[in-house]
Amino acid sequence: MEAYAQGEGKAGRHKSRGELETGVSEGETMDAILRALGFEPSFVYEKFRAEWRDDEGNVVLDHTPLGDVAEIEGKSRWIDRIARELGLTPADYITKSYAELFFDWKRKTGSRAQNMTFRECGESANSGGTKGSKRLSQPASSSKRPSRSR
Repeated sequence: MEAYAQGEGKAGRHKSRGELETGVSEGETMDAILRALGFEPSFVYEKFRAEWRDDEGNVVLDHTPLGDVAEIEGKSRWIDRIARELGLTPADYITKSYAELFFDWKRKTGSRAQNMTFRECGESANSGGTKGSKRLSQPASSSKRPSRSR
């Protein structure tokens, strides 16, 4: 498990924002610490992630309750080159966060889910499909795009 904090993103073709990240070995203990400090979860989401990287950036594939999301992280030129190699164009880029994608999906489907979890959204959420997004995991630019539903 990792804990991270993201700064405000700069909108544009790519989303760019700083991020601080550290490992957390015991998630339940971290949850208890945050609750003891007066924090409560405001949004919970689940994903299964596969990662590929080279010296310039990384590409991740997240399986989420709303569909599969490809995220390209690195410098702008590298993102655009990798996106082209994957058959994507800048028109495919979306800079929304998982929370924004989730609330868009809720508006579209009328779902009563409070969090983006497999239990609350169900695997059938994939049929509601999300069209795309970009996200940052480094102080560089990134693009993220859900794949079409299967």
